[in-house]
Amino acid sequence: MQPGIRLKLLSSFLVLVLAVVGVFSYTSINSSIESMHQQARSLGSQLVQAFSQLAGPYILESDYATVIASASQLIEQGHINEIMITDIDGKIWLSTQTDSKPLPMSDPFYRQVIKKNLGQTRRIDTDSITCLEFVAPISTFGNPTYLVRMMMPLTEIEQRVNTQIRETLLFALIVMLVAALAAGVLSRLLTEPIKHLLRGTSEIIRGNYSHRIEVLSKDETGQLAHSFNQMTGHLEQEQDKRQRAQQSLIEHRDNLEQQVAERTEQLTRSNTQLSAEIDVRKRAEFELEQERSLLAERVAERTEQLNRTNQDLERAAKSKDEFLAAMSHELRTPLTAILGMSEVLQEQVFGPLNDKQSEYLNIVNESGNHLLELINDILDLAKIGAGKLEIRPGEVNFVNLAETSTRLVRGQAKQQQQQIEFQIAEGLPRYIGDPRHLKQVLVNLLGNAIKFTPRQGQIGLNIGVTSDSRSIWLQVTDTGIGIAPEDQSQLFAPFVQVDSELSRQFSGTGLGLALVSRIVKLHQGHIEVDSEPGQGSCFTITLPLDNGMKVGQSLPVQESAP
Repeated sequence: MQPGIRLKLLSSFLVLVLAVVGVFSYTSINSSIESMHQQARSLGSQLVQAFSQLAGPYILESDYATVIASASQLIEQGHINEIMITDIDGKIWLSTQTDSKPLPMSDPFYRQVIKKNLGQTRRIDTDSITCLEFVAPISTFGNPTYLVRMMMPLTEIEQRVNTQIRETLLFALIVMLVAALAAGVLSRLLTEPIKHLLRGTSEIIRGNYSHRIEVLSKDETGQLAHSFNQMTGHLEQEQDKRQRAQQSLIEHRDNLEQQVAERTEQLTRSNTQLSAEIDVRKRAEFELEQERSLLAERVAERTEQLNRTNQDLERAAKSKDEFLAAMSHELRTPLTAILGMSEVLQEQVFGPLNDKQSEYLNIVNESGNHLLELINDILDLAKIGAGKLEIRPGEVNFVNLAETSTRLVRGQAKQQQQQIEFQIAEGLPRYIGDPRHLKQVLVNLLGNAIKFTPRQGQIGLNIGVTSDSRSIWLQVTDTGIGIAPEDQSQLFAPFVQVDSELSRQFSGTGLGLALVSRIVKLHQGHIEVDSEPGQGSCFTITLPLDNGMKVGQSLPVQESAP
């Protein structure tokens, strides 16, 4: 059985009163205890300070009788039960107890009194009694020479605290009894009108709309009873209206049946027409679906045809790259032998050479080396296209890279009386890449700069880090003939030279920059050119530090489709 509202109000009120009384009692008791202890501490501190100041001169005069008399008078007042005077080494000079022991001067409490030359207080709990210990120094010329120790038992304070607790609990009990009586009366006053209202509601549920509740007061409960009576009156009126409306509805029902029959006949005719229209729409949708299916088949056939064409093109490109790689390898093998034999002849292993023979051998060497460079470029491009170029990542030393690259082309620059200078920024971050292929990139760029720069020109190589510290940049500059803006877009295409007149004047195939561009892309970087005719050229390579390469990792790289 669920508890009634009266019991709920009564219990809630009592719980609230209990909480308030409990908090008040707890606060009052704690406040009284704290006040009593504070008074005891204050009194003890005043007594020990006053006694230390009073006894100081008598101790210096060794007037033991006066000091013991003062101590006895102080104990007779009832607050202090023991007084002891010791020197700073703990030796007892005077004690009101016969069984007193020397003070342990190693105790930090006593050492703190001597160190600060100030009185201290602490609480001591023993098996039989709890006391407050007060210690104050007796100073001579500003230095502590004796200690006064007083013991104040807390027995009286504890008795007063117990008395306070009993009085507070008795007061709380009386308040709870009064509150319980008041809550009982109040809950009855509040719940009696609700009971009347509940009985009235039961009558309404049984259909007795003429029942009215007696209004006993003019407060909210009385207003509620009055509103309930008004509601029952409205319900009674609404019941009468509903009965009249029901009678009217019965009368209209007969007429409505005839109207429904007529409307049903009209709807039947409309449905016949609508069915014919639906048949026409279904035929149109069927024809549209057939056209859609036919279009989908044609799209699928065209897509399959394009896929086959793409596959054929990919196979053809792969076959071309494999053929170029094989042919370049086959060409390089005999050419290497020819160059080796020509170098042996130049070294005059088989006898001295005349000037004409030396000239011819130089021509053979230059042409052979040029052809070997061309074959190497073709072979590297073919490897990249066929996915067979192997990247061997390692930590790149840009100082060694710059020195090696410039040393390889310095002889060529010397023939043209050109100056090669390189500058490397300090504190470059650690970079992982393929040192051999990066050297190939710089040698190609420096070789082109030397080739297209007039005699006594300037060639520069600069290496640094970008402003966001996320990439390394390498820059090759020259004071050469420059490149027209409309030709710069074709620079990195294989087998393309921007000017046929220049291709005849300066030997070349157009493979070097294409190879440079692809190697840079394999390092996740990019290359840019800034040039004007007659103003020289500047090629800038940007290599991101985060390129996914790891030291010691061997990567066969497949070039991504453009």
